[in-house]
Amino acid sequence: MEAVCKIGKELETCGRFPDGINTQLIQIKDKNHIYTEVYERGAGYTYASGSSCCAAAGAAYRMGLTDPKVFVSMPGGELLVDIDEDMNAQMKGKADNIGRMILSDEFLRKYNIMVSEDEL
Repeated sequence: MEAVCKIGKELETCGRFPDGINTQLIQIKDKNHIYTEVYERGAGYTYASGSSCCAAAGAAYRMGLTDPKVFVSMPGGELLVDIDEDMNAQMKGKADNIGRMILSDEFLRKYNIMVSEDEL
């Protein structure tokens, strides 16, 4: 965790990436297992990310380091990622609820997420 956070914080503010950049480190365990950690721009260290797991699996497979079907572990869990011949990824794994958020009606209307009864 220490390495990805150190690199991620530095890259996030270095100026070369004005919109920010995610940092991901990958460790190849064997042809069917990899481990990855992610520092996401604006969010920091991330325990689990499906899209990051798919990106890690795709990159490792394209580089010839893994088979197309690979288990990807992160601190928050593990996914099985299957990369097809067109480099499309499908992931399978467990999903857990880690929090709850309540958004105000004002916020939902502002972003057209919720329509008021008057607008029906």
